[in-house]
Amino acid sequence: MVVRAPFPVGDDAPDLGRAVREARRLAAAANALLKLRLSSPLPQEKRLSFAALELLLILSGEGGSAPITLLAERASSSTRQVLETLREMEGLGLVKIIETPTRVGAILSPEGHRMAVELVKAFSLK
Repeated sequence: MVVRAPFPVGDDAPDLGRAVREARRLAAAANALLKLRLSSPLPQEKRLSFAALELLLILSGEGGSAPITLLAERASSSTRQVLETLREMEGLGLVKIIETPTRVGAILSPEGHRMAVELVKAFSLK
């Protein structure tokens, strides 16, 4: 049985649906990896969000560091949302936020880099 959307969708709709499902699967896997890799279990509010997973992989693809404007552009998000997510990630020890008078950026910590490498290997992202 084929279910049609009540509004017209482009040819990319099936691809978008697959991408969303894959992103959810990766976020769940990242949460599982994070829970296994950190010494103490994470409380529910400290689990890795999809946005954090996305930024982790973007930073890894950029060589481990990037300005916040580039991260926001790649994540299709605002710089404010990216900064909030980076602060959460910094609290987990995954990134270090670098602030100068003219720029804000992030650098993957050794733990963040290790996690990104494991994710790429585990899910054959490259």
